[in-house]
Amino acid sequence: GSFDYVGPPKSGKKFVDNYHTGFNMRMLYSIWKLTNDEAIKTSLDNCYTHYMNNFFEGPIPKFTPERLYRVDIHSVSECVHCLCTLSPEYPQGIQYAKETLHWAIKELQHKSGWFYHGIFLSRIFKKPFKSKIPYMRWAQAWMFRAFTTVSMYDSFGTESTKSLA
Repeated sequence: GSFDYVGPPKSGKKFVDNYHTGFNMRMLYSIWKLTNDEAIKTSLDNCYTHYMNNFFEGPIPKFTPERLYRVDIHSVSECVHCLCTLSPEYPQGIQYAKETLHWAIKELQHKSGWFYHGIFLSRIFKKPFKSKIPYMRWAQAWMFRAFTTVSMYDSFGTESTKSLA
């Protein structure tokens, strides 16, 4: 149910993270929709179950199944995009995506509207801190995509979608 991002299984290295898993699930979904291959659908079901059971701490997307930090804005936006894209097959994803967006607005959005890079764990003090760098590509663009995606899949103009803006 997961994807090793570093390399082939024989390499001995293993790295499974949130946003690459979300991307891979969206690609599996696309392939399944194009081919109707039930083996791909079974893989997608396994991946979705693994993702939902291992990559979240409440509405917060975890960096890896074992680690909450770093909670970067790319993980937030990719999980929203993924859950919405897959929502025709897994409709419960829309609500989870909206909860994650609400959390991000509360915790990672500056009062003027832009989004922080993320929440990291200090290597020295072992305490979380917010990196308030307003990266255009990894923060602003991806969050714009997340809001756009949730509005596409969650009836245009509903109160719940309007409240996210």
